[in-house]
Amino acid sequence: MKKQKQNQKQTTAKILGFLIILAGSLSLPKLYAQNQKLGQSYEPIISHELTLNIPYLLSLSAMEKDSRKLASQEEANQLFAVTQEAVKNQGEQDAKIATNNTLYKDQLTLLQFFMGHTQLKENRDRVKALGEQLEKSAATYAELSKNPAFTAQAQFYSKLGKFIRTDGTDGISDLIPLKDKLKNNKDLLNSIELLVGYSLAMSPTTAAQGLQTMSKVSNEVSIYGRLAIKLSEALSDYGLDAEGAPLSTVKPSAEGKLIYCVQLARGMPLGLQHLVMNSAAFIWSKANQSPTARVPPFLKEGFPGIAPVDFLRERDALIELTAQNYKQASALYKKIAEAYPKGEQLAAIDSRIWELDILVFQKSGNLAELEGSFTALRTKYAPQGKKGFYSTLGDAYRKVLDGSLDLALNPKGTKPQQTMAIQFTSKYLKSENDRAIAYPLKSKLALLYRSLKMYNEAVDSYLDIAKDQPLKNYLFAVEAQSQLASWPAQPDFANKSKDKVPERTKLLSIYETVSTIKNGGDWMILSHVGLLQRALNRPKDAEILWLKGLKADATTKYAQDAGGLLLHEFYEAKRWDDVVDMSHLFASKKVNPSVKGVALNYKPFLADALFKGGTEALAKNGFQKAVKFLEEFSIVFPSEPRYASAGHSLAFAYKGLNKLVPALNVCKNITEKFPKYPLRTKLILQAGDWAAADRNTWEYGFYFYTKYLTDYKNESNVPQIRTTLAELYFKRKLYGWASRLYREQSLSPKVAKDLQLKAAVRAMEIEDQFGEAKEANESAKRIIQLAAANDPSSYHAYAFIGRFIANSKDLKAMNDIEPKLTAISKSSKEVLEAIGYIRYRRAEILGKVIVNNESNLQLRDPEGTVKKYYARFEDERKNYLNVCQIGITAYCAPAMLKLTTIAKQGLEAIEKIQIAETLGAKRVNSFKVFKQLQVSKVQQSKKDYGDQALRLAKQGTTTPSWKEEITKSLEYEDSMAH
Repeated sequence: MKKQKQNQKQTTAKILGFLIILAGSLSLPKLYAQNQKLGQSYEPIISHELTLNIPYLLSLSAMEKDSRKLASQEEANQLFAVTQEAVKNQGEQDAKIATNNTLYKDQLTLLQFFMGHTQLKENRDRVKALGEQLEKSAATYAELSKNPAFTAQAQFYSKLGKFIRTDGTDGISDLIPLKDKLKNNKDLLNSIELLVGYSLAMSPTTAAQGLQTMSKVSNEVSIYGRLAIKLSEALSDYGLDAEGAPLSTVKPSAEGKLIYCVQLARGMPLGLQHLVMNSAAFIWSKANQSPTARVPPFLKEGFPGIAPVDFLRERDALIELTAQNYKQASALYKKIAEAYPKGEQLAAIDSRIWELDILVFQKSGNLAELEGSFTALRTKYAPQGKKGFYSTLGDAYRKVLDGSLDLALNPKGTKPQQTMAIQFTSKYLKSENDRAIAYPLKSKLALLYRSLKMYNEAVDSYLDIAKDQPLKNYLFAVEAQSQLASWPAQPDFANKSKDKVPERTKLLSIYETVSTIKNGGDWMILSHVGLLQRALNRPKDAEILWLKGLKADATTKYAQDAGGLLLHEFYEAKRWDDVVDMSHLFASKKVNPSVKGVALNYKPFLADALFKGGTEALAKNGFQKAVKFLEEFSIVFPSEPRYASAGHSLAFAYKGLNKLVPALNVCKNITEKFPKYPLRTKLILQAGDWAAADRNTWEYGFYFYTKYLTDYKNESNVPQIRTTLAELYFKRKLYGWASRLYREQSLSPKVAKDLQLKAAVRAMEIEDQFGEAKEANESAKRIIQLAAANDPSSYHAYAFIGRFIANSKDLKAMNDIEPKLTAISKSSKEVLEAIGYIRYRRAEILGKVIVNNESNLQLRDPEGTVKKYYARFEDERKNYLNVCQIGITAYCAPAMLKLTTIAKQGLEAIEKIQIAETLGAKRVNSFKVFKQLQVSKVQQSKKDYGDQALRLAKQGTTTPSWKEEITKSLEYEDSMAH
């Protein structure tokens, strides 16, 4: 449905394009010169040839049942293209095609659509050609069809095509022989009767017979047929023949039959309205040839955009024009114009309407009515731009307004004339965008305001026209508005008055415009603008304006006064950025700001702004800005008392930007040059902490911490700093420096005992791991001096001393220290390990290899020799067995491994002992048994020691290296044994 409506709109737009033919362009100036002529004649604008469309209605009635319906003009155009291609390709040998595809039915459908939409010229132009094609294609189908009913039907439509082709003058007589063949097709029989009746009715001699024939089937035909019957009857009742020539007098029933047709047409689609109204208008016009005959209402009311109806409307309008009834004539033309699209055709009608409304105004003097007509027409033609009728319309209306203003400016002008001139001129100017066209009216209107002392309106008008002619009109505007605003002629920087807000707002606007014209270079104007902005509570705008002006020119008195005012306000408001920028500006311009004409030194303001602005930015983590301000402060004000403090803050700002080296350099500079700086200690420590956090700056850390320890020896945090520095040395692998600091701390009487102890422990550990064992031993002794008996650090120190002595191979020292270690071994695993190490080292020192170098031949007591070497085995294993007796330590598993070696040595020594076989079997056997008993004991011991060593190693009781050696050694030996 939506698409159908859209198509209908598109079709309507196309229809209206063909309805009006422009009679000729109108010359309005010439028309005005003739306005006073009486009896003026007018040519019609709408050109239309009325025709009797009854044959179309008859054809539509005949096609109603057998033609399918098309939904839109686009669909019809597509089908038309297809049929034309088929006609073009259809040759004499295409008989089979002709019977199989019903080409004539498509042509019938197209004819039904085009004849029902003849308001479009393209449709009308296609009708005759399609009628001819229908005549041929239907005849071909009839010849080839083997179905009698289809043959007769096709023959009917072939003759109908002939009827259409000949504009209803031929083909009907050929239909009469078909009646017998179509006796079973009542619709086509009725159509034949209707067509035959119409053919008779159009001839004066057989008119009565024809109308009677048509009336017989009036109830059995479509609406098209009934309309055709009534129009035929109306034509007869009006006494006209088929060509519209009068034959007889008009019957009283004539108009009623025409009204009936018109009423039916009102509910029909646009195209059918066109057919019916074209026929109705034709009949009435032929029956009413008098130029003064007025068209009856039923023929001219409604039917928007239907050409024959508008043709009749204009007929009445021309009669009103002749009688100088301009208002009535205008109303008729406006009714016609309602349905027409924009274009030259409509412009011709609207030109006539405007022409008539001018005449109405000249009679009545009612400018409101003329203004309404002008506004409506101008709105309608605005999209076409300033050309054609739109331009002509504007010229004419401006002349009317110009005359109205002249009357109002005349000394004898009345109050109503002045009011009317202002009202309608102002209203027009609101919609006129072309300033060149509007300027003359605006100038006169401003002059009228001024003459009536309407200053506000005068100012507005002068401001408006000043856009076209600035200098002269802005002078008028400034002068008038300054009086309204009570504003002085010279800038007053001390004035703080806040009254006259609306008036000063407008004055500000004028001054701003003048300033723009002068490119902002006049400081007197800039001063006025800025002071007005401040008076209107817009100080920020004034600030922006003056700053821009100062950058361009700061040499004038007004500029320096403005600069001084801003500098003071910026400083009081703590707007440090702005104070700095202003100071830079004055420095670059080599001028000083002023207050009431007295020069002002801006440098103290700059120093404060840089220092305070930088420190405030730092507090808010605005490091970039802090660096910018504090660097400048340090460069520009090196003798300022706050220099060291600024440098301290600058260091923090650098650090915030990850610029560590510059930060440390600043700190070093302050440290060296300002020994009395109150925050020097904090600065040194902070710098040291920063440096210590980054490997690349540790050298700075050494400097700052050393400097602190040197300059602040008595500070309570010295031990902590000494520790921090020592650890920093340790990280740099400067172990000697680190150990020296810890030893120094452990021996310092000013350091708390617990800290001394911690330092001694750390010194011992560093020397133990990276330095000299001797130095570590000294620190261990210091630990024992400082620590309580049960202090873990004491155990740690004893453990180290034990290891130290063990490594010295001093058996006496080992024997001396072991009891001390044993006494505390239950409290410290580390001490226990030290004992284990001492015993292991002692076993290594005291141990001797068991080697049998004796000759078996010289043995006198082989059993005694076995006992001797077994005793050697027993003796050698005592010291290693002693390692594990204190408990499981890291040296227990290695001791067991050593015992397997000793057992192996003893076993080899014993096994090497032999007895002479000559001593007798019993003696030899007795020896062998004795020897085997000793061998078995050694072997078992070796196995037990190996198993224990391997078990302890796997349990993780020893070091990884010992574990690996034990595992490889014993597991390999075990695998070889198997």
